[in-house]
Amino acid sequence: MKIIKAKTKCAVCGKESEQEVACSSHTIGAKKHLDCRHDNGQVNAPIQECPHCHYANIDISRLSENAKQVYASVKYQEILNSKFDDKIKNYLKAALVNEKDKEDCTAQLYLYATWCFEDEKDYKNATKYRKMAYKNLIKIAEKEDNRGIYIQCIDLLRKSKEFDKAKELLVKVRLDLFNTDLRTKLTDEYIAIINIVKLEEKLIANKDSADHLLEESEARMSFVDFKGLFLLYSNFLSHTASSIYVPIIYQMKDEYFNAVVKYLRTGKQENLVYRSFSTNGIINSYRPEKVDYIQAVIILDNIEKLGDDGYFVFRPHIIE
Repeated sequence: MKIIKAKTKCAVCGKESEQEVACSSHTIGAKKHLDCRHDNGQVNAPIQECPHCHYANIDISRLSENAKQVYASVKYQEILNSKFDDKIKNYLKAALVNEKDKEDCTAQLYLYATWCFEDEKDYKNATKYRKMAYKNLIKIAEKEDNRGIYIQCIDLLRKSKEFDKAKELLVKVRLDLFNTDLRTKLTDEYIAIINIVKLEEKLIANKDSADHLLEESEARMSFVDFKGLFLLYSNFLSHTASSIYVPIIYQMKDEYFNAVVKYLRTGKQENLVYRSFSTNGIINSYRPEKVDYIQAVIILDNIEKLGDDGYFVFRPHIIE
């Protein structure tokens, strides 16, 4: 995250101070958690606080709705005078002043505070403010009918050990996914969501409230979904052909399987290489007989699996 400093005038007391401003956020290489935290070190999203009056916000030069009343409230003063780390205090104060009119901003600020408490192993307060984040996020999810936010809410409930509520919400998301059309079901986005839902389902069943990474949900599409993709986009339109090709392709290693999936979806032929053999070489060497890209991948896979005997699977100099 790139941060610069700039002179900022406080909207509450009118005094100027030097404040941090986030210009960009970089999470390249960071692992993402199921609750949407990026695993790139400590939580460091800057919140501005006026050193003169202690008004805190993402930008202290603006007033959120009812900000002045909230700023003067007992709750705000309790956080200000608490023994929490200053960074946590600022997240919580900023969340309070945005609570009236910016649910998405408030939810994110409560999440920042939650993650800080988790880092400090203060699980009691982490649970308290995770529930506050959920309270705001579920409103957005219902208002926008946003599947992604619903799934984030499921994880927040699970981590708060509210397994029954998480399960109820999971059933709703499952039903929504079931009613999706076939073409959408074959997209990368849909498959990724299904995999996350399956992981959440498993974690909830095991009453697992621990933190988990998004990468744990990554898995290849189901056999049935791949068969549907194959029938929809391949040149082999018969069920007989799919009965031959689909099981063979599905059992290939990820590199070959993913290349076939990419080809079916986009038509792009990734040149796969094994030793001196390649899919491009196989396609170009079978003349005048035409070889489909999928057939070329299967031939290359056979060559690799047969080891030394693989040389006899494909010998273009003999075919010519």
